[in-house]
Amino acid sequence: EAAAALARYVGEFDSPLRKVGKTWRVASPPDAWLLLGSYVTAADIDRFEAAAHEILGSTDPRYDMEPDDRWMASVRGIRPVYSGLLRHGVGEVLILLALWGDKIRMVPSAHRRADAIVSKLLRGADQRRWWSLSRDFRLLAEASPNAFLTAIEDSLDQNDPPIRSLFGSDEGGVFGTEHLSDLLWALESLAWSPELLARVSLVLARLDAIDSPPGRFANRPGNSLRHIFLLWLPQTHAPLEQRLRVLDLIRKRENDAAWKLMLAVLPQAHDTSDHAPTPRWRDFTVDKSEVVTWPLIARGAAAISERILSDVGLHVPRWLALFDRLVDIAPDRNAAIDLLKRAEPQIKSETDRSRLWEGLRKVLHHHRQFPDADWSLPPDELDRLETVYDRLAPSDPFERVAWLFEQSVSLPNPSHEGWQAEERQLDETRRQTARTIFSAYGVDGILKLARLVSTAGYIGRALFEAGLGKADLDKVLEACVRSDNPHERDVAHGLII
Repeated sequence: EAAAALARYVGEFDSPLRKVGKTWRVASPPDAWLLLGSYVTAADIDRFEAAAHEILGSTDPRYDMEPDDRWMASVRGIRPVYSGLLRHGVGEVLILLALWGDKIRMVPSAHRRADAIVSKLLRGADQRRWWSLSRDFRLLAEASPNAFLTAIEDSLDQNDPPIRSLFGSDEGGVFGTEHLSDLLWALESLAWSPELLARVSLVLARLDAIDSPPGRFANRPGNSLRHIFLLWLPQTHAPLEQRLRVLDLIRKRENDAAWKLMLAVLPQAHDTSDHAPTPRWRDFTVDKSEVVTWPLIARGAAAISERILSDVGLHVPRWLALFDRLVDIAPDRNAAIDLLKRAEPQIKSETDRSRLWEGLRKVLHHHRQFPDADWSLPPDELDRLETVYDRLAPSDPFERVAWLFEQSVSLPNPSHEGWQAEERQLDETRRQTARTIFSAYGVDGILKLARLVSTAGYIGRALFEAGLGKADLDKVLEACVRSDNPHERDVAHGLII
């Protein structure tokens, strides 16, 4: 009956309705609202509110299926009670009510009803509700940003946040789905607002804190934060100084997330990014946008670098992460090297010192391997790093050389004449080390060294190539073959080969 009554509008010029397949749509919801809003009554809004809670609050039955089977839901006849088109339409009306509720003259403060609807939908939402609403997040966020953010904050305040249900993946299909993406897109669209930036950023930082282990999809909370704060392509209308103030707030509240964010936005060569979603209805633009220029990027890089050096402290994992970005510290890397020199004596744990020692060895190897590259650290800075590297070396003579006999070796002073020259250099270093250990400690020294190495066969090979006499080699071979330790037997294997 409805279709028959509406049939005359199909194909009519400037028709208020459109028919696509079996679906009827209002051609322009904003125009329709502006024309008809004055006729809406309190009873109409009450009926709409009841319908919104019934439709948007309905549970998606696919939630109860095994994640690996959800992609087969339509084949098995398992579908949501209400269609995605109907849910989308209700969400659009919520936004119209929020933005232009003043057109409803018969109901005072009608726009606040949108806040009340979104708040009631999300208040105390359990895992099932969050999961079922995921496809509607962008509409709900624009309908009532404050109610939407408050609900997320309240969920995150719980010991076991119900919103964590969005972090799971539905595997088994060709592509799989990640419900977290819908939440992140909603938050990224709100982040364009300078007024909402701080709240959105803190929510993303808190989501990043519970994103462990991270999923296989690239769209993660930390990546959304990077989009927003990227110096050369910021996905917000907030200027640099405001973004830095928000960053300082994240450093106080969620320091680990802030640390990852700072490393992610510190400018580097050959960086890439993509565009975050923008609001579909709300206008978050500012009268005068800040233009991104090279001096602005440089100022931001210096500010980020200052905060990185302030927060690294004696935290060894952070130092290891910083080593990978040392070349990007601006404007003066020597400040980072000076900080490392002051931190080294205060790091007492042998395990931590060994990790730093290994990390610095990789830095020295990487940059000295390609001394003419644009990204390579200059020799004077590498020499200063090598001073710290030498101070971190273990006092135990066996632990100091054991790394030379591992499968993958990064020499701190490699040859830059190609990989073959570097291999010859490594072989010679191993021969000299094996000969020195045997001369100083005998067979027992070789056995002790072998127990520290996962690929001890290289020790046997080095001993043979070092030119030891047959009698000495026989002693080593006999001791290793008889051993119950697999590492010591690996020495014999290397000798025999």
